[in-house]
Amino acid sequence: MARFNALKTKYADLIGDHGLDIRIGIATGEVVVGSIGTDKSRAYTVVGDCVNYAHRLEKANRIYGTRILASNETADLASSDVEMRDLDHVVLLGTEQVVYLYEVLAESGHLSEERREWRKNYETAMGFYRDGTFDQAFPLFEKVLEFNDADFAAQLMMNRMERLSRREQDREWNGTWVVRDPYERRDVES
Repeated sequence: MARFNALKTKYADLIGDHGLDIRIGIATGEVVVGSIGTDKSRAYTVVGDCVNYAHRLEKANRIYGTRILASNETADLASSDVEMRDLDHVVLLGTEQVVYLYEVLAESGHLSEERREWRKNYETAMGFYRDGTFDQAFPLFEKVLEFNDADFAAQLMMNRMERLSRREQDREWNGTWVVRDPYERRDVES
């Protein structure tokens, strides 16, 4: 991502104001790689559940305002090399299982003390959010937004808590949000 940003800066005059950006989804698992297809239509590609999972993670970046999301398995394997934020637990569109989303933040040891505090506040707030103790989560999410008012994920959680609180009597909260449409930011706008 750092190299991409450097290229955007270097070639800004060529790119212009086209909003060139990328999002990345990283999942760990078994895949099939190779030349797949028929004699008339063949492509060198990769297929498998893990590929679909990574694709869903890439699309989920739109919802959270993030750029790199990793699966739980990837986060476990890379935890000593990469700083991550435990972003959310969701059921993604097209699946029925709970998915743990981690935002990739920096290489290990390259996160400033302020950003470590920001991450700690967010993850503590998420613990309260998952337990359904929204009155304790809300002020911590506000602290997260004080540090970074563009933290779309924190605003998303606050909006979810408001929606869930309005439906207190009919909610069965288990700490996991069901993502209905990964292409829209409907969770925030409601």
